[in-house]
Amino acid sequence: MQAIDPTQRAADLRLRGASSRPVRVRWPAGARSPAPLVVFLPDLAPSDGVDPADERLCHELCAGVGAVVLCAPWATSGVGGSDSPLERAAGVLEWSADHAGELAGDPDRLLLAGSGAGVAACVALALRARKRGWPRITRQLLVLCASASRPSAVREAARSAISDLPDDVGVAAAPATVAVPGGRPTRCAERLRARGIAVDELPLEDVEALARSLRGALEVGT
Repeated sequence: MQAIDPTQRAADLRLRGASSRPVRVRWPAGARSPAPLVVFLPDLAPSDGVDPADERLCHELCAGVGAVVLCAPWATSGVGGSDSPLERAAGVLEWSADHAGELAGDPDRLLLAGSGAGVAACVALALRARKRGWPRITRQLLVLCASASRPSAVREAARSAISDLPDDVGVAAAPATVAVPGGRPTRCAERLRARGIAVDELPLEDVEALARSLRGALEVGT
């Protein structure tokens, strides 16, 4: 049984028309409504569920940023193909932007976050959103972490999704925060910067600094 947390409430839902897969939504206690909205694409877990480390990160984003956090297990294998995991993730993102008000979230303060294999989906969906002009993603959070459960094909997809970006991707693209253990410089950040995308790099362990940075980024438009 999950322990009761007085700082937030959570519910497991199924989104109408977006995906047959369940999502978990967390709401911060006492936050102003509408609150910033986080769509979180977790790393792969052996059971195709959500890794406990990603559950903790969603909890910390909800409490530290004061955001509604929607966590969507999105993939069982690599990205691409018809009705692919990436398309299911896109459906969740688009549903969330369309129905943010039903979740007490603000579609104009939308953070697209991904951990591990979810980084590949974040980069691809942020590029798609830039080209289409919607959803309006305020910022990306890319959490780079080691995971024994992540297939090599998906690791490669994460690398190629960044290295294959066209040179003009930085025009109006959502800036990114890259969180990595130890805060060490990453090739991911270098590749994004080389294509004109503004990037901050922060240590994953410094939860307070990460939350403070994201709060500032999400409050700019208010």
